Amino acid sequence: MDKYKELAENLDEKVRQELEKNRFKEQLLMHQSKMASMGEMIGNIAHQWRQPLSALSLSVQKVKMLHEKDKLDTQILKQATEKSLMLIERMSGTIDDFMGFFRQNKARTPFDVQSATEETLTLLDASLQHNCIEYDFIESDGKIVVEGHKGEFSQVILNILSNAKDILKERKIKNPKIEIEVSLDLDEENVTIEIKDNGGGVPVEIIDRIFEPYFTTKEEGKGTGIGLYMSKVIIEKNMGGSVGVRNEENGALFWIKLPYKAL
Repeated sequence: MDKYKELAENLDEKVRQELEKNRFKEQLLMHQSKMASMGEMIGNIAHQWRQPLSALSLSVQKVKMLHEKDKLDTQILKQATEKSLMLIERMSGTIDDFMGFFRQNKARTPFDVQSATEETLTLLDASLQHNCIEYDFIESDGKIVVEGHKGEFSQVILNILSNAKDILKERKIKNPKIEIEVSLDLDEENVTIEIKDNGGGVPVEIIDRIFEPYFTTKEEGKGTGIGLYMSKVIIEKNMGGSVGVRNEENGALFWIKLPYKAL
């Protein structure tokens, strides 16, 4: 009995050690995923700031030119100042939006999945426009609430949208388009988010592997292979939902199902 007891204790210890290793690996992957998302977001900030920075530069140059020609009156100065302050406020708002994206709440809280999706789209808007990618967001009436960490959910949407954007660019698709739709299932038990593109779809030989950790089809240095894996962990483990992908006529369709939380 003593030997069995010792074996059981050793087994319990080994199980505990393995669980701890797996927990550490998952935390490491989550950290790597956040760093990759941060890199993506820095690129989006650059796109978001390009237009207002250009407009601000032109406004300053105009004031300088009029001053040198002694044609700068109070009204022109007032208009230039107001425009410059508006542009600066817009850029400051962009920073607030991006800080909110990475702000983490420890507790799971209810949030409107449509608003969270739209906010993420807003952060990507300039980048999508820069790449001439049209997008269409189809909403349902009213709020559709789920429970979880809003920042993590936004990270999932960012990962899927960024992958779609990269595919459309890489394959040089004519009239590239992404469509996002949020809907409440008829039984009102689940919320479905669908993101589809017209990029030609996922090759059949790899479609079952794209959610595996470190699996990527991108060139070395251009993809970590953890974005979709962590998206799966966030949706399935942290939010009690499911996520998958299938090919349709013109491209890939990523779907997310989450438990609906009635308020």
